[in-house]
Amino acid sequence: MGIRGYARFKDKYGNPLKYVVIVILLPLFLYGFFTFNNSLDLIDKTSVSVSQILQWITQNQNLPNQLLPKNIPTLGVSQSTDELRQIALDDINQYRQQNNIPPLIMINELPTQTYAELLLSEKCLHHMNDNGLTPQGRFHQAGIDSFAVGENIAGGQKRLLDNQGQFIRNENYDMMFNDAHSNWGHKKNILDPDYSSISLGIAYNNFNMVIVEDFESKLQPDEYIPSSAYFDTQDQKDCW
Repeated sequence: MGIRGYARFKDKYGNPLKYVVIVILLPLFLYGFFTFNNSLDLIDKTSVSVSQILQWITQNQNLPNQLLPKNIPTLGVSQSTDELRQIALDDINQYRQQNNIPPLIMINELPTQTYAELLLSEKCLHHMNDNGLTPQGRFHQAGIDSFAVGENIAGGQKRLLDNQGQFIRNENYDMMFNDAHSNWGHKKNILDPDYSSISLGIAYNNFNMVIVEDFESKLQPDEYIPSSAYFDTQDQKDCW
């Protein structure tokens, strides 16, 4: 600008340094303000995305439980017991539909839920209680003698990123497709067309979960369950 030009500019408009401040610093301030707000929004969105991605990786890569930290609460949205029962029922009925078998109706008799809570407290899976009472015997003891009962049980320590609903789906999947060690007994119960209803017992805490599925076949008036079906030799406990 030169000394004379600077002097004329200063006389007419005042000190030009203030324009330098306005032209340079104001855009920087505005840029920083909006970038900060956008960053907060991005962090919030990214935290959800990262959680979902990690959950997908864990569920689909079948990571062994021993590679995951122990005794860490499950991440994810907690669901009510009624919601979890519905998830289990829908999952089982989907398998039955795929095999052209009529869906089950959920009735939820009390012995099923009581037994799920017992197994959770023990952190063990077994079909007979310590007195040798069978699933059929538990129904009889509760005064319910109108069904023939078959039982599936599953449970254990939840994986780090499994919510309760996904845990149920994983266990049902294993009972359908990875059940050779049980001679496919769980799968046979799920797909048995003689069963028309089901009671679902679901118990869980931060680290463990148990599902008891009692499949029920309505007895005809001339049918009865012999008392010998109420007790059996105590089966081996599968604990974790």
